[in-house]
Amino acid sequence: PPVRKPRAKRTPSQEESEEEEERPDVVKNPQRNANQLSSVEENINIVSKTIKKRSRDAYKARIAEISQLPHEEQAAARKRAKKTGAQVCAIQYMFNPSSFTQTVENLFHYSFLVKSGVGRICLAQDGKPQVAAVPEKEAKEKHKPAKQAIVSLTMRDWRRMCKAYNVKKADIPNRKTAKRAAAEAAAARPSQSDGEEEE
Repeated sequence: PPVRKPRAKRTPSQEESEEEEERPDVVKNPQRNANQLSSVEENINIVSKTIKKRSRDAYKARIAEISQLPHEEQAAARKRAKKTGAQVCAIQYMFNPSSFTQTVENLFHYSFLVKSGVGRICLAQDGKPQVAAVPEKEAKEKHKPAKQAIVSLTMRDWRRMCKAYNVKKADIPNRKTAKRAAAEAAAARPSQSDGEEEE
């Protein structure tokens, strides 16, 4: 058997080491009961709802474009659109330009949708990654075994891709970090000096 070389230890670049670390999403309410969803399950639901909405919007836009075609070409174009569905840019959909951690979480959560057959990822004709919601009827009819791939994404890659794809705002809503939630809670509390009366 071939002998594998030991993997070199990766050291963070200067750019990465200056970035403030953000912890992955933690359980928001540790005293939740068995009927409540965990924060991961909540995020997977958000990712699922968002891709369904984005796919519907993209499909409507595609149908509007088709209506501008000559009448004799419209029927064939509609048939193709219905068969292929509406795909959206994977980078615009999953990348959060203000949070590397949430980008990684979005990729991870979307992988659950692919595994369960309700989401897909593919390459467009121009080679750019695309995602789409799988229609419920199709998801129930044929569910191919999931294929796995390992993706490497560094902070540098994330920044470059956000810039290259001009991602200004994430399609998947930005989740509150524990640090931001604590800051908002502190700002909402009245300070002691406001409540004290001067003597």
